[in-house]
Amino acid sequence: MDKNTLLIKKPDTADWCELLSWFTNQEQFTQWAGPNLSIPQSATQLKSQLTANNVVNCAFTYNDKLAGFGQFTTKPTHIHLSRLAVSPSLRGKGLGKALVMALLTQANRTFRAKPASLFVYQNNKAALRCYEALGFTQTALPDWASAAPGCLFMVRPYNC
Repeated sequence: MDKNTLLIKKPDTADWCELLSWFTNQEQFTQWAGPNLSIPQSATQLKSQLTANNVVNCAFTYNDKLAGFGQFTTKPTHIHLSRLAVSPSLRGKGLGKALVMALLTQANRTFRAKPASLFVYQNNKAALRCYEALGFTQTALPDWASAAPGCLFMVRPYNC
């Protein structure tokens, strides 16, 4: 797969349906979405759960198929990335790094350039390796954040 041919766009109905199919149980969904959301019954419910003020949803496509998904928003001191996922059929090919970098580029175009932050469950070893390889390091929680048990808060300096 040529990571340079990934396209970023606003998710459409088909993307929300495909994204929902990537999670077959509540444990997988919580690992991705966090502890405050239950696995929805429909793509419409998923879109409703994930659409909030100042949160930008991004679908990443490859050959007109959903390859990944991520969100970003701005916090007082960071651009915050969330709900990053790669299609199960494309995992293990280094696509996660390309998605994170594309999301950071998009976020820095939308918001003033800042360091980036994200949460990751410490048992999500593949995601943790991906983020560390991109310069994210574990750090203390800022005042504006709270973490679920087992979650790490990671920050990457701007222009790392």
